[in-house]
Order: sequence, then structure tokens, then C-alpha cells
Amino acid sequence: MTTKNNKNIYWLLFPIFIGVISIITQNVFIRVGLSTFQGNEIALCIIIGHWLLLTGLGSRLRLYFKRSLKSEKLFIKISMIFIFSTAASILFYMFSKRLIGLPQQEILGIIPIFVISFSGLLLPCLANGMFFPLLVGVYEEDQIDFPINRVYSMETLGSAIGSLLLWIFLISGMNSIMIIFFTLLFFSIILYLVSCGERITFLFLLIIISLLLVASNKINSLIWKPQRLVEYKESEYSSIAITDYYNMKTLYTSSSPAWIFNNSQSREEIVHFPLLLCDRPENILVIGVGNYEMAFEIAKHPTIKYILILQKDKILQDRLNEYSFMYRDSIRRDVKIQFSSLRVDDILKNDSYRFDVVILNLPLPSSAYLNSFYTSWFFDKIKDIITQDGILALHFPGGENYLSEENIEFLKIIENTVKKSFKKLVWIPGSTIHLLASDSIVNISYDKIIEEIKNRKLNLRYIREYYLFDRLNPLRFDFLNSNLMRCDVRITNSLHKPIGYYFTTILWDKRTGGILKDFYKFLNNIDEKIIYTPLIFLLLPILFRKRREALLKEFIFSIGFISMSMIGLYIIIYQSMIGDIYIKILFLNLSFMVGASIGSWFAKIYNSFFNRIYRWFFLLLLMLILAGYIFVGVELPDLIYTVVIPALILITGISCGILFPVLTLKIRSISGSDVSSSSAVGYSLDIFGACAGLYLISVIILPVYGLYVSLNILSVYTIILSILCFFCK
Repeated sequence: MTTKNNKNIYWLLFPIFIGVISIITQNVFIRVGLSTFQGNEIALCIIIGHWLLLTGLGSRLRLYFKRSLKSEKLFIKISMIFIFSTAASILFYMFSKRLIGLPQQEILGIIPIFVISFSGLLLPCLANGMFFPLLVGVYEEDQIDFPINRVYSMETLGSAIGSLLLWIFLISGMNSIMIIFFTLLFFSIILYLVSCGERITFLFLLIIISLLLVASNKINSLIWKPQRLVEYKESEYSSIAITDYYNMKTLYTSSSPAWIFNNSQSREEIVHFPLLLCDRPENILVIGVGNYEMAFEIAKHPTIKYILILQKDKILQDRLNEYSFMYRDSIRRDVKIQFSSLRVDDILKNDSYRFDVVILNLPLPSSAYLNSFYTSWFFDKIKDIITQDGILALHFPGGENYLSEENIEFLKIIENTVKKSFKKLVWIPGSTIHLLASDSIVNISYDKIIEEIKNRKLNLRYIREYYLFDRLNPLRFDFLNSNLMRCDVRITNSLHKPIGYYFTTILWDKRTGGILKDFYKFLNNIDEKIIYTPLIFLLLPILFRKRREALLKEFIFSIGFISMSMIGLYIIIYQSMIGDIYIKILFLNLSFMVGASIGSWFAKIYNSFFNRIYRWFFLLLLMLILAGYIFVGVELPDLIYTVVIPALILITGISCGILFPVLTLKIRSISGSDVSSSSAVGYSLDIFGACAGLYLISVIILPVYGLYVSLNILSVYTIILSILCFFCK
């Protein structure tokens, strides 16, 4: 039996446990979702948005349960639902493609992602949303002072601890499935210790979750049928799967094919088109996916001396090298090969690095991070490390006889952007379209290529006379070049307005038959000034009869809206300038959670003081938003981004941690409701605001209008809110 004192200790610590479990569960759903959906920031925002929306609805559900129900007993029941539904939903996420008859590597559209994400998160999030008001009710029933402040601060502290634990789990080699089942097992043990009447149920739960934890590797193998899963790893950045299908091994990152081993045609095209057009290439730089197989192909050219392959993901690079290691002994001994996780900026610090050919072997700019590699900012950096006659090589999916209007516009934007850094460009048409850029004349012709192959005595399998005669047909060049010449798009891709990201999203949506492309095009044709007009609706609470209560609710909603929008924008800025966000996002979340916990404790200790000055915190939030303009407009040292952005997010968390309990208690004093009910209302409004900010700014405004307009909207929103504070006395 659990003693009274021990029971009280367990219940006092439960907000921390819930914070740990909630943040780990949320991040595992994000990682599994992004891996399954092959998603970018759009899919990320859909998952987080659904999490916030459904969690907010869950907190509202507490209002519909009878007050005679003890919070402790109801908490135990809801916890059972959470554990069962979370385990089932994770499996549903993983097998969702198979359930609708698609292989794991097939790309999903926006509507299937939306439906699958919502369905999978429904029960876990509704249950998770009820935890906060229920724990406030437990504290209220035990007559503990400041229950909202205590539960809020302890839950955010738990979220901070959970972020650290998740980071430790990931670097220790655990994959997401192991982590979630281990977390649910831990939660089941805690509940077994505090529940007297439900121990048989929780013992059953312990057995089920333990079996799922043991079978986690087998579960991963079943997803990839009929392919045989050779190896599965999760790095800081993505999931990595190596499969075998009739002796053809393929490496997938987040379910997208990144490299097919022993695929001569693909590697020969990527390597030899730029190298054959470069006179005596010696130093070669590959950015993105590269391995011994690619180095073997490059080293066939007799003048090659040095090959540098840059890949930030060390685990991915190790897998690429391990499964291409047989090519290592076939590479000439006088060729130096180096694999590095350096960034291009780091190479610039060493003046000895100058490359004859730079091969950009990356996916399309489907995310803010990938988009940065296709901007004039990045191409200027390449210009600084390339020789005077050096060549930059890029490649894109294409078509031999047909290219959609959106595809042509995307290629035109890339052309416009590259032209800002390089004087000469040449396109090579086909099912894979290559773009070669240089400051010298790049002469591409069948005779030129064949002559160079013979002079260099290259033994190639595909890049030969019979293949090139069709591949370099002048009619193909005319088809592509004429389409590009007719396209009147003049804009370029940049960090602050990621047009490449915008068009890649449209191409993805068009390929999967979604509706996002039409909505984006509609917004793109609207004058930027018009999108500010909906902000006038913020003034509506002034007209309400219960104006003060309506304004207070709007303020709580806006806390979530502003904070989540700010965090989203700062993450995009960090992702664009630094990258490596997929593990560091845990620390950015950690900064906010620690700040919110500190702020909540301050609000409890200095409650009367903050009741008088809370209006000034909206001006502080405005200053934090304005700081974003500096990060977008000025290129700063990496250390500034790494230190200052988490610090700004920490201050945002402190502000929100103070404002939330102060405003929630004000609503309670006006409405006359009990603490549990007012906390449910405040918590749901805060989360609904965060959900709205995430959808509006990160999914809609940012991809279409860019960072500056997103910051402008947030600034105007906060200014209006600061003015409204004077109506709430």
C-alpha cells in the first residue's frame, strides 16, 4: 500500500512527470511523423498545430465532467487512455502508408498528412490536455497555495528536463520507437505506484508496453516490406534506413531515397558533366550526399588530386561510406579524400582551399535549411572558394518532353539567382536537369564531351557515344531553353524571402494532388498591404458588454499566438543561417520551457507587483520581435545566432510564464469560477493562440511573403495589443 505521505510526494511531483512525458511524446510524434511523411516545415507545423489544437480542446473537456468526480481518480483514468492511445497512435503513424496501400518511400500529399496526423494525435492530445486542469484540481483539493502557478511552473520545468532526456536518449543510439515505449513504460510504473484500485490494469499495461519495447526493431522491419531492412539508425537530423531489394541497396533519409548504391548512371551524370567541361580539374568539393563510390568516379580523371565531401550528418556519412567501402581500394593512391562536417564558411577561413568543381548534391529546397543552399547568399560563398574558371554543378528533377509551368518558373528562379554570382550558365536537359555555372565560357556539345572522354582515357559505362548522342540532342536543349526564355519571372531566391521553398512546396503539392498550391498562388497575387487588414478584428473585444473579461481572454490567446510565432520565426532564421536545427530545436524548446518555469515562479512570489505592471510585458515582447529584423538584415557571426537566439527565446518564456498565471487569475476573479475551471479556460486559450500563430505565420505567411512580412505582422499585432492593454483596467 502507498502511504499517505508517499502519495502526497508522488502527486506533488506529477506535474514534473507530465512535463517530461508530454515533451518527449510530442517530439517523438514529430520525428516519426516527419520520417513517415517525408516532411518539411509544413508537415512539422501541421503536426505541432494538431498537437496544440487537440491539447487545447482536451483542457476544455475538464469543464464538462461533474465537479463531484475527484481529480485524482479522473487523472488515473485519463492516464490509462493516454498510454493506450499513444502506443496505438505511434504504430498508426508508422504503418499509415501501408494501411492506405502505399510503400514506405512514396511521398504523401498535404491532405493525407493532415488527416493521418489529426487521427493519430486525437486521443493522446485530448488526454494530455486534461492533465493540466486535473493537476490544478488535485492541488486545489489539497488546499495548496497558488495551484495554477505551481502546476504551470513544475510542468514547464518537467518539459525542460524532458528535452534534455530526449537529447541524451538520441545521442545514446536509441531510436524514436524505443524512446516512446520506454517513456510510456516509465509512466506506467509511476501510475502503478500511486493507484491502489487499478493496479491490475497498469500491470497489464506494463506487460504490453514492455513487449512493444522489445519488438521495436521488428516493427521497423515490417514497415519496409517487401524490401528487407538491412540497418536502421536515427541521427540528430533524420532517420536513416538501408534496405535491400533483389541485391540493390538503397539508403533513405526520412523515407526519401538519398543514394542508390552501385547506380552507375546516376553517379556518372552527377560527376562527369561538370568535370569533363573543366580544364584539368584537380580539387573537387561535394556538398551533401557523397561517398567512396562518388569519389571513385571523380578519381577516374587523371588530374584529380583532392576530393572533399561535406556532410553535416556524421552518422549518415558513416553509413554512406560503410556500404561503398569496396570502392576505396579502387581509387588511385595519389588522390587525397577527406570527409568533413564543416560548413562552407569554415572552408573560407582557410585560404588554401580553392576548388575547380563544386558539386551540390542535395535535395530540392523543400525546407528553410535546404533553401539556404539555393540562395544568392550561398552562391556568393561558393564564388569565394572556387577557382577563376571553376564550375558549380546543380541538378534537379526534370522531364524530357514535358515540364509544368511551376517547374519552369522554379528553374527560372534558380537561374536568376545563380546569375547574380556567376556570369555564364548552361542547362543540360533530360529526366534529370543539370545546371552548370561559371565565370568562363562553358561549351557543352556532343563533340566536346566525347573528345574529353578520349583524351582523359575514361572508362565509363553510360557516358559514352551511344548514350550522349540522345542525351545531348539539340532538340532537347531547344525545348528547355525556349521554355525558360518565355518565362518572365524575374525574382530571385533569398534567405528573407525563400522563393525556392515556396515553389518547391507548390511542386510537391501539385505532384500529390493537394490544394495548397492554389491557395499559395492566390495569396501570392494579393498585395502585401492587404494582409494586415484582418488585424483590425483585434479591436472587437472593446465592443463586448463584458469588455474586460473579453480583453483578458484575448491577451491570453495572444500570449500563445505571439510566443509560438516568434519561436517559429527564430527557428527558421536559425535554420537558414546555421542549420543543424533537428537536435538543437530541443535546446530552443528547452530555453522557452526554462523561461516559462522561471516566469511562473516569479509570478507566484511577486504576484501583486506583476498584477500592476503586466501591460509592460507586451512591450517587452515587441522588443523581442524587433530583434528579429537584425538577424534577417545583417549577417552575424555564428556564435551570435547560437547564443543570442536561445537567450531571446528564454526571455520570451519568462514573459509568458509571468503573464499566463497573472491573467488567468484575473479571469477567475472576474468570472467567479473555481481555480480548476479558470485554469482550463486559460490553458486552452493559450494553446489555441499558439496553434493559430503556428498555422498562420509558419504555414501561410512565411512561405509566401517571407520573413520581413512575417515580422511586420507580429509587430503590428503586438502594438495593437499593447494599446488595448490601457482599456483593461
